[in-house]
Formats: sequence, structure tokens, C-alpha cells
Amino acid sequence: MDGPERQPERPGAWGRGLSDGFTQAIELVATPVLFGLLGALIDSWVGTTRLFTMTFGLVALVAAAIGLYYRYQTKMEAHDEGRPWARRAPR
Repeated sequence: MDGPERQPERPGAWGRGLSDGFTQAIELVATPVLFGLLGALIDSWVGTTRLFTMTFGLVALVAAAIGLYYRYQTKMEAHDEGRPWARRAPR
């Protein structure tokens, strides 16, 4: 007895969502770590204690978060385009 035929899985919105989410997670982690390591290298050259490490790491984290926010806003505007709740009165 054969069951219903299964359709082959194709990459769709779910697969793209996983890919986008993983990419964003890597960006939020890797960017501050790499900039923190660069700051640690500069700290060792200059002789300061964690000044550049903390500064570079925090600036990279804030920049990554701001980039994610604006990419999200752009995607949502494109997704909502033409929907009744997204219509704005002409100026």
C-alpha cells in the first residue's frame, strides 16, 4: 500500500528565512568579535588595557544592530507594499 505521494522539497520562504536568520546571527556575533580582536591587537601595540577592544567591539555591535534594523524595515515595506494597512494618504 503506497501512501500519498510526497512532493519533493523545494527551497521556499521557509528555507530562505532560515538562511537569512543564520546570516544575521553570524553577522551579529562575528562582526563585534572580529573588531574586538582588531582592538585587542591595537591595545597590545599601544599599551592600553582594553580601551580599543571595548570601543571597537561596541561600535561594531551597534553598527550591526542598526544595519539589521534598516534591512528589516526595507523588507517589511516591500512586503506591505500595496496592502490596505500600508496605504498612505498622498501629500
